[in-house]
Amino acid sequence: MLSQTANSNHTRFNLSTLGGAAIAMAGVLGFVGFGGAQALGAHPFWGMKIAYFAIGAGLVMSVMAALAKQRLAQQLITFTTLLVISIAITTYGKTQFAASYAEDDFAGKLWFFGWIAALAASFSIVTAITTSWLARNKAN
Repeated sequence: MLSQTANSNHTRFNLSTLGGAAIAMAGVLGFVGFGGAQALGAHPFWGMKIAYFAIGAGLVMSVMAALAKQRLAQQLITFTTLLVISIAITTYGKTQFAASYAEDDFAGKLWFFGWIAALAASFSIVTAITTSWLARNKAN
């Protein structure tokens, strides 16, 4: 007979998801708080503000992925793709903003929102990995 217990590789929304999100939040706040974002090219004026927006966006993305029961591999592919695209947008926005001597508002917005998207994608990647790890260790 087949086993009656469901063996699922899906990430579900549970306490492991919240634990992963808490660890990711601490990581993003620590990274930005200790000047990591500024060292990589974020503007000092809005350096900490991007962390708060990114945590909110990353939390929404992580919860939606968990509620949609996406597998870990799907989440990592999706969030890594978002991270790469947002880094490219951020770099382009910063370069164009600096080249225009702070006159190009659109490039400044690309720079600002690109940083939010990059940190949100990083938040979601850490949440997905940590959630999977916590759920695996909880079962043992």
